[in-house]
Parts: sequence; C-alpha cells; structure tokens
Amino acid sequence: MVRKDWRLRAVKLIHTAAWAFFASCVVLIPVAAWQHRLALASILIGFVAVESLVLVINAWRCPLTGVAA
Repeated sequence: MVRKDWRLRAVKLIHTAAWAFFASCVVLIPVAAWQHRLALASILIGFVAVESLVLVINAWRCPLTGVAA
C-alpha cells in the first residue's frame, strides 16, 4: 500500500508541474507577442499545441490517469 501511495504522489507532482508549465505558456503567449518576441511566442504556442495533441490522442484524458489509478 505504501508503494502505491508513493506512485500516486509522484504522479500528482508530475501532473502539477506539467500543469504549471502549460498554464505559464498560455499566459506568456500574449505577453511575448505584445513585446514583439514572436519567436518565443511561436515556441510557446508549439508547446501548447503538442500538449493539446496529446490530449486529443488520449480522448481528452490526461495520459497520467492510468498510472494514478
């Protein structure tokens, strides 16, 4: 039981870090564009697009859901 609890905590930590990263990307896209840093905005858009593609492929479920269950 302790091992499963550790895995769940690890998955939650990874999920929270990924969420914070992608939420930051979404917030920074208009900031970068406003500052005319279009290369940075494009990179951030790419990160968000890849994450969106991963969610679409997984039927809008986080891929970590199966690991946490």
